[in-house]
Amino acid sequence: MAAERMRDIISRARQLMDDGEYRKAFDLIIDHPVEDARDLFNKIACLTDIGFVLRDEKVLRYGIYLLENHGEEIALVPEYTPFVYINLANQYANMGALYSFNDDYWSYYRESELDRAKNCYLKALEADDLEPALKGEIYGNLASVYLNLGRRWEALECYENALSQHGADRNYLEKKCSLMLEMAHFNDENRQTLFREVYARAGEILADREDYALQERFASMTEYLETRLSTEEKGEEEIYPSGTLETEDSFQHYYVGFCVKNRLYVNICSFCCRCDYALGDRAVFDSRRFQLQRGEGNYYKLVSGFNRLKERYMAGRYLLGVAGFEEGSLAFAEMLAPRAKLRDYKEQTINETLCETAFVTGWEIIESIGPLLALYLDGKSHFSGSLGELFEEEGEFMEMVRREKHPSLHGVYNIYYDLRKGIYAYLYHMNGTLRRPFTDELSLQTYPKKGQLESTILLYRNLRNMIIYLMSLFDSRETEWHGEADFQLFSFHLPDSLIYK
Repeated sequence: MAAERMRDIISRARQLMDDGEYRKAFDLIIDHPVEDARDLFNKIACLTDIGFVLRDEKVLRYGIYLLENHGEEIALVPEYTPFVYINLANQYANMGALYSFNDDYWSYYRESELDRAKNCYLKALEADDLEPALKGEIYGNLASVYLNLGRRWEALECYENALSQHGADRNYLEKKCSLMLEMAHFNDENRQTLFREVYARAGEILADREDYALQERFASMTEYLETRLSTEEKGEEEIYPSGTLETEDSFQHYYVGFCVKNRLYVNICSFCCRCDYALGDRAVFDSRRFQLQRGEGNYYKLVSGFNRLKERYMAGRYLLGVAGFEEGSLAFAEMLAPRAKLRDYKEQTINETLCETAFVTGWEIIESIGPLLALYLDGKSHFSGSLGELFEEEGEFMEMVRREKHPSLHGVYNIYYDLRKGIYAYLYHMNGTLRRPFTDELSLQTYPKKGQLESTILLYRNLRNMIIYLMSLFDSRETEWHGEADFQLFSFHLPDSLIYK
């Protein structure tokens, strides 16, 4: 009886909303108690619609409050779990859209609605058996959030993931191509490859006669690229992207596939993933094309520092790759990753030893970014502390980070915050555990949110993204945010089984 009464009240509220009587609809449902998850979802959906039409933050906040405080109860039903996080993410993204141009947007964005939205979308993606269309929608929304946080490379990957779920979705295709075109201007290493892919995708769209507005925009892209590509490049039909290789043995085939699948290469193929073989890590600085204008004496320090950082990353990543290979060899790893000191493996298998060594090495590499970034920030620094010490809230360097509106600089900070205090904080606690003497109780399994290998891959993916943003920061003409924002308003997402009809 109570459920039927709530259904009637929701139906009446919806009718009032259709007639433009949003305040009356709010008064009708606000104090009526809910009996179950279905009632709650429908009530919050109404509150969300009412709040945005009226631009009433209090109504919106109340809807978010209900979902946050009862989300765990709702998530006990596996079918509803992803929708708890999707809707929380959508509402935080909506709040970010409404308040996106405040003065504190860059300085305090890690505490913003967009950061919360990002975390909730990532949690939604952890749900099992997501429908491809829903998964594609989550990736598309996450791409929008990443883009508005200035994390453009991650946005690009999310658009590609959305396309892999949705096929040739015109909306995601346009956004991906527009972003690739923007990024090509300050990415010498991959510029022509980016131009070629956009040119090919624009051709696909121009052959589609259904969407004339989209055709017009892609025609402009094509006209621009005609002047940037040679005749050979425009007519080139590649089975694989440029910069590919053929593997020579079983381990090399495994390792290349491992890096491509887990997006651990620092190059164009890191997000493209259209081939089985990819030549990774082409991004190496030399002073001849170094764009940073912060004093000539620091060019070589930054160039050599970045190249050493990438070498250490490659060594740690190699240990990680060997750890996941069923024929892992300790001698093999020691020979090819000499910069990483292997841990005591008497009480573990070789693969477990390699995985733990890679994990600890990954954190050492992350913290070693501190002096390099300090040199970039003040041009003369003798800072020798960790990245965590550099990002101390009251420190002088943190003030510099807050003042500068470089998207890539804030991208490095946001990733580090995620690892220390945000959604991936458990990786930080795992690192502290692993640095103590090994026991059965103190191992990666102490924090079993993800398996040993999966957790280490996630750590290296975050490190890889840091390296990409440092590359963009040091080697580009990036001075501040010049790209288009992608702020959207997202509706409350109800699964069909929860809608009152």
